[in-house]
Formats: sequence, C-alpha cells, structure tokens
Amino acid sequence: MAHSFKDRIINELDSLNQFQQKKLLDYVLSLKLSKKKKLGGKNLFDFSGVISKVDLAVMEKAIEEGCGQVDLNEW
Repeated sequence: MAHSFKDRIINELDSLNQFQQKKLLDYVLSLKLSKKKKLGGKNLFDFSGVISKVDLAVMEKAIEEGCGQVDLNEW
C-alpha cells in the first residue's frame, strides 16, 4: 500500500540532521506564509492612483535618462 506524502516526509526526517530539519521547518512555514500573501488581480486595483503624477514624472525621467544606455568602457 502506498504511503501518504505526510508519512513519507515523516520517515525522511530521521535521515536529516538538526540543521537540515530546521531548514525544512523554515521552508514549510514559508510555504504557509506565501499561501496567505497571494493577491488576485482584482486587488491590484486598490493601488491604482497611489503614486502621484509628480512622482511618476520623476520616475519616467530617470528611466529615460538612465536606461538603454551602454557604457562600453564599463567592463
């Protein structure tokens, strides 16, 4: 009979040292957190209009001035 994923994980724990078990626990906890933080596309509308037009203009100018330029002597 096939073991469940939970049973397989528990059996594999015995082969891990304490440091590895701590890393595994941290990973499991991070999975739980990432599940809670997911936002749907509808939630992005909440951010609409948050950045002022002045700040957008400053960002646009910085992008135009700093992006797409290659310094051949950089390397």
